[in-house]
Amino acid sequence: MGCASVQEALEGIPELVVDLEGRVEMQGEEPAIWINGRPAPVSGASLSQFLEQLPADLIDRIEVIENPGAEFDAEGTGGCGTEAPGSRGR
Repeated sequence: MGCASVQEALEGIPELVVDLEGRVEMQGEEPAIWINGRPAPVSGASLSQFLEQLPADLIDRIEVIENPGAEFDAEGTGGCGTEAPGSRGR
């Protein structure tokens, strides 16, 4: 990915805005962030710290889902999914 943290990787995605405090926004609202097929374990400021500490090289891909389906939580304007190598099928 060429980034040190997942937060840095998210900064490079045009649909997302990462502010100076590390908060992620999509269309002016905080999106639902999923990691390895599950909702992120934290939210708010804790999520910002978590994403800053999570190494980007552990992430295989990042998806921005602007109109998430029923499998995603209804909160937020969209979903941001990440998948780590070796986690598939667990």
